Amino acid sequence: MNDFYVILSNRYNGDVYKDNGPMAFKNELNTSLRFDHEGWKVALVQYESTVRKGAFVCSDVCTSTIIGADQRQILGFFPAGPSTVHTPHYLPVEGKVIDTISVFLISSTTLERLDEEGEGDTTLVLHFVYNP
Repeated sequence: MNDFYVILSNRYNGDVYKDNGPMAFKNELNTSLRFDHEGWKVALVQYESTVRKGAFVCSDVCTSTIIGADQRQILGFFPAGPSTVHTPHYLPVEGKVIDTISVFLISSTTLERLDEEGEGDTTLVLHFVYNP
């Protein structure tokens, strides 16, 4: 298999990760992702959220990118509302085996985490591809 998709949401695994919310959440995968060869990359291809702020979507699944004066594991930037990525930006996968994936949003203006509590949903789709 040279590519596959993973759907993540703050509504998944709420029984295990009680602090999951629309701005920061963790999903436990049904099957471990194993990346035995160099060349695996990941991109955020779809984003839907009730968060009404422009935000960078970050995750521990990719390598870091320099933004401002810091290095962050940023998958992409989205204005408020649902969005499909027209030209996905692929980043190298961080790690050889992935059992859980963490996602959090940071402000596009302050680059600080958006950790406000609140109701709502965030769902995103990641595309993993092997491109040696």
